[in-house]
Amino acid sequence: MMPLRTLLPALVLLAATGSTSSGLARSAAPAPHGDECFNVRSVVDYSSAGRDAINVRVGGNRYYRLDILGTCPDIDLNFRLGLRSRSGSSWICHDTDAEVIARGPFGQPDRCPVVGMRQLSAEEVAAIRHPPRHRR
Repeated sequence: MMPLRTLLPALVLLAATGSTSSGLARSAAPAPHGDECFNVRSVVDYSSAGRDAINVRVGGNRYYRLDILGTCPDIDLNFRLGLRSRSGSSWICHDTDAEVIARGPFGQPDRCPVVGMRQLSAEEVAAIRHPPRHRR
């Protein structure tokens, strides 16, 4: 049996470095990719989807709907919105990773947490690009 004074520093070092097999697997994981994630830097456009959601175009032709907690002041009228990743990286893979920043009524930024995120279908994208015309 190993003396406690020898074993204890080794355990502390192991815990501090996270040198478990799951810790190694987590650190070796590649950057997120695929249809379920996008990089904030690749957002090229957005449009309002009412008072509590926005549609975000990412890269060439991927669109996501971001649902916002409550209502973000004037999000449907605001021409300057920001999208910030809260995950510690520039990737957004889950709704909890994102925050919409809108200019508030007095010029201060309003931070609006995202509570839902999903990629839009081809039919939904077509409806955004070619909204139905109102007939009189």
